[in-house]
Amino acid sequence: PGTFMQNSNGTANMNGTLRSLSNPLNAWVVSITFTGRTSVAPAGSPKKELMASAYSENGGPVNTGTWFYYTGYNGTLTGLDNNVGGAISITRTGPAFQVGVGANGKNLNFGASGWYRWTVVTQPNSGACFPATGQGDINVDIVQCPPTTPAPGTATIGYWKNHASAWPVTSIKIGNQTYTVAQAITLLGTSSRGDKTIDLAKQLIAAKLNVIVGNASSCISATITSADNWLKTYPVGSNVRGSSSAWTTASPWHTMLDNYNNGLLCAPHRN
Repeated sequence: PGTFMQNSNGTANMNGTLRSLSNPLNAWVVSITFTGRTSVAPAGSPKKELMASAYSENGGPVNTGTWFYYTGYNGTLTGLDNNVGGAISITRTGPAFQVGVGANGKNLNFGASGWYRWTVVTQPNSGACFPATGQGDINVDIVQCPPTTPAPGTATIGYWKNHASAWPVTSIKIGNQTYTVAQAITLLGTSSRGDKTIDLAKQLIAAKLNVIVGNASSCISATITSADNWLKTYPVGSNVRGSSSAWTTASPWHTMLDNYNNGLLCAPHRN
């Protein structure tokens, strides 16, 4: 599952979870930002992958003149389940990312496709290593989601620390420890002094509250679960240092939670 959200400034965001059909535990969290939207086909575009008879110049239903394009994009794949600890960066290669009816290159649905180079930033903690770099592609159908009640937007650690009256719960569980609102707010204001369990717990508290108040969570739910489980093994205050192998595992989750709380993933930041 995932989302593709277009913005008024000519950018778009794609977020979601990618799982292997043959082994769903081979999974990644996807976060991609697209820039430079244009309705004029850039050099090398459009890329036509359907049968020639599908296109309007040959009597078919696909009119590439209605497509639009994003001339730049980059993003990250953050490992889940079997791929925990892995991180891959991606950037556009080849034709521009194209969006429209038949643009996915696989069928006549409204969709999108693009091509990218990927580079391994960190290998998964276990299992086989991936090649250092390679090329891949995106081919997706895009459907219009039904309208929903606007979510309030995500908020950072600082917001939740200073707005006790906005908390939607009277207690919150982090790892195996349940905190009252007052206790959790104290933790949010606590300096970690290099103890990464405190850093992760603070981002996790904010993320959980952001989900509870109704923000989209498809891009962060798996990360919340992973971070929660890690804090069961390494409870808050257990003095995990940034140079430790334990933090090598948890550091990508900290980054994802921070990005989510700052409105950089599948839910916008509150005004």
